[in-house]
Amino acid sequence: MTTPNYPYGEPDNNGGSPTGPGNGAPDNTAYGAGPQGPAGAYPGNGYQDPYGSPQYSGGFENSPLNQGSNKVAPWALGLGIASILLYVLAFIPGIGVISILAPVAALAGLIVSIIALVKGRKFQGRARRTGFSVTGLILSILSLIIVVFLTIVVIAVMGTGVMDCFTADYPDQASQQVCVEEVLIGT
Repeated sequence: MTTPNYPYGEPDNNGGSPTGPGNGAPDNTAYGAGPQGPAGAYPGNGYQDPYGSPQYSGGFENSPLNQGSNKVAPWALGLGIASILLYVLAFIPGIGVISILAPVAALAGLIVSIIALVKGRKFQGRARRTGFSVTGLILSILSLIIVVFLTIVVIAVMGTGVMDCFTADYPDQASQQVCVEEVLIGT
């Protein structure tokens, strides 16, 4: 008697294995895959093993499923964000010294963002991650503009004589404040 689980007969019916000619299973040797079929074939039928076969790639060669994504773009975005955050850390006492690394992170973010945009040309659609690359580029450029602005401000302040107010001649903060006001206002 056949059941839905064994449409070609019970495994122990007919005194042996259900595979092979005459034992209840279809004879697939005419299709080129018998019990000693090609590598990767299931014994007894003509179907290839889709998981163990090296020539199976999961679809067409240029399928979006086979295409990766731009792995450099998240790095560009991360470096752009890190460069801005390092400037924010400058306002926290004690760890503000780490903001010295902000220009390095900004320059690295600029380079990696340009690389990500160039590599993104190989990908299509969302795999390009153009938004990550452009955002990282903008944040890195903004961070470099902050470096240039702060450098100009420091040079301008040092050239006015304000730094002379912070010497031993003015020991307390009130006298330093008066000196700075006199130098900047010119009274």
